[in-house]
Amino acid sequence: MRWLLFINRIALICNVCFIAMYVLKMVKGIESYQFFTGTIVILGYLAIWVNLITILITAIFYILGKKRLVPTYLFLLNIFFFLIEYYQFFIAKK
Repeated sequence: MRWLLFINRIALICNVCFIAMYVLKMVKGIESYQFFTGTIVILGYLAIWVNLITILITAIFYILGKKRLVPTYLFLLNIFFFLIEYYQFFIAKK
């Protein structure tokens, strides 16, 4: 079940890119690094979907009683980021 831990880590990386995406909006002169910023933006937008799938799969394993597959702090951190992402994408008016 190491794949579940791997998926949770990938979700965490996407979550960090989501935060970096909003930080990059505030930085001036970053347009010259298009490959770098493009990768961060793509991973930032994918973060909510990767997070949703990861949380659902991990929650199913928690419900089935296999609790020590993923560290609890990683699971809770992904849930926290998911709530922020959900708010940003679907609730906040831009």
